[in-house]
Amino acid sequence: MASFRCVKLRFAAPLHLGRGVGETYDTGSRLLHSDTISSAIASARVQLMGDKNLKQFLESFRVSSAFPFFKESLFFPKPMVKLNFGIENEDETRLGKQLKKLEYIEKALFEKLLTGKKVQVQSGQFSKNGKYLWAEKAPDKEFITAEVQQRVTVPRDGQGESKPYYVERLFFDADAGLFFLLDCPDNQIFREIELALKYLEDSGIGTDRSVGNGFFNAEIANLEFAVPEKAEYRMNLSLYCPTREELPGLMEGEPAYLLEKRGGFIAGAANEQFRHLRKKSVYMFTEGSVFKASELQGKVLDIRPQWDDEKLHPVYRSGKPVGIPIIINQEQPL
Repeated sequence: MASFRCVKLRFAAPLHLGRGVGETYDTGSRLLHSDTISSAIASARVQLMGDKNLKQFLESFRVSSAFPFFKESLFFPKPMVKLNFGIENEDETRLGKQLKKLEYIEKALFEKLLTGKKVQVQSGQFSKNGKYLWAEKAPDKEFITAEVQQRVTVPRDGQGESKPYYVERLFFDADAGLFFLLDCPDNQIFREIELALKYLEDSGIGTDRSVGNGFFNAEIANLEFAVPEKAEYRMNLSLYCPTREELPGLMEGEPAYLLEKRGGFIAGAANEQFRHLRKKSVYMFTEGSVFKASELQGKVLDIRPQWDDEKLHPVYRSGKPVGIPIIINQEQPL
């Protein structure tokens, strides 16, 4: 059994998550990544308490990326392994097609899959869009929807023409939102995180916050997670940047992973003159990646761009992951 704090974000406004590709807003990311969450918490802490020991603060806790929830149902990302599913009274070929669309699995089923045992499901447990697998029958309604809003940029100097552009925003059902797992053994650090989350409730998270997006209410509760006691593999629930020392071992045992390029502008800089600067880019292992390892360590990086101004502060990004044990059935290869 593993214990975490579960932080539920109930959004009081639409959410836009940028992809870090310049001025392209019409298709946003559907996933609030762990490094965005930890950076937002760190930025809020700086506003409240100053930047003393900021890197040590980021190294003292880990967060998962934020995944969907609806009422009491928590959904976790599909592991990047061949899932040991059986389907009752259904065509196995149809099951295979459904599993290709699947993105999230409800906690009760997810815990069973971590043990490597075969799990029987029915087609009615898949949501209509095929992205969610429920422990019981899937409801008819969608609890997260996306809409594209048209907006206009107006030249500040009054010269030139106004240009339309489009922004995709996520809307959440009243009983839905996003949650992330928090691993923080230090109670003093946890209290600082609580204060930072209170600050973020009113300042928002994600991009386009200046026009009212990203505001939320945070609820924190303890969460018990049933995980196998003995497992050779670990599944990653965060973006993960390994240390140089652990990387060679991660490439053993047929790992299953994807890489995500992370970058973007220094949007949170206190000094506006630095907000046009791009952070150094870094590749990280994505959520759902599986490695043969007893522990996933990770590190905090300084991705401050090269800029000859001593006023430019370090720009930290956390690649320390939340990893959970998973048993890989030898008959179900990676």
